[in-house]
Amino acid sequence: MATAKTSAVTPKQLLERAVSNLPANASIDEAVDTLYVALKVGKGKAEIERGEGVSQEDVEESMARIIWSPQAREDLKQIVQFIRRDSRTIAAQVGQRIGRQRGGWRSFPVRVASYRSLSSRTSER
Repeated sequence: MATAKTSAVTPKQLLERAVSNLPANASIDEAVDTLYVALKVGKGKAEIERGEGVSQEDVEESMARIIWSPQAREDLKQIVQFIRRDSRTIAAQVGQRIGRQRGGWRSFPVRVASYRSLSSRTSER
């Protein structure tokens, strides 16, 4: 069983640590931002120690989940119907492909970064 830490950091100690890590030419805004982040991190650590935290995996899962609005579903339906005028087969393929892509959003930032990297290399030629 985990035991609670008895040496909690006081707000003054937190402030002193945050300020001591700032560069000499830091602005007041940078100091306030640094303190704000330090407070949030401290709050998060305390929640985790109390067993109230949310795992990184849970956060990533909730961010990767896509919820289709009624308007988005209707738009997709209209797109498929429009394509269907020319080809039932291609309309079905497009609808299925878009449906499968919903699960791929977790890797979306990585795919975009890879695409941008590839694009910049090919445009330099």
